[in-house]
Amino acid sequence: MFFLVNVTNNMAFGFKISVPLHIIFRSGGLIASMILGILVLGRRYSVSKYISVFMITFGTIISTLASAEHVPQDEKEGGSSGEISSFTTWLMGIAILTFALFMSARMGIYQECLYTKHGKHSKEALFYIVSCYILSFFYSTSLELRFRKFHYQFGYDE
Repeated sequence: MFFLVNVTNNMAFGFKISVPLHIIFRSGGLIASMILGILVLGRRYSVSKYISVFMITFGTIISTLASAEHVPQDEKEGGSSGEISSFTTWLMGIAILTFALFMSARMGIYQECLYTKHGKHSKEALFYIVSCYILSFFYSTSLELRFRKFHYQFGYDE
């Protein structure tokens, strides 16, 4: 899950998401954690927490909508058969960031459940997270190299 969250967060940059928007959008993780806490763990929060999270989420939404004005509307990507507007590309990037936000919140809930059941062993958890991430990185790099080799062999090289 850690690898998936990091890859999708980085993938969003390829969808016309600016760095400031990315940073601001990631700060909206409170609403994702609260929603999943209610749905998965059955938690209830105080009214002041709901109001606080709503205010932060509202600010994130305003910033996101404000950054939408800076996405060029007239640019077209792709060929004549599959034209995708820059705004549609940007919306796909927002959807990817939203997915990553909820996956990150789910990962936090899973980690909390593990710590409740087995106790806090932060050094062990850090070892497993880093080890799995490094292995996933090398595996994905290996897949990318195989994919490029396949394209080169069959003449799909750009």
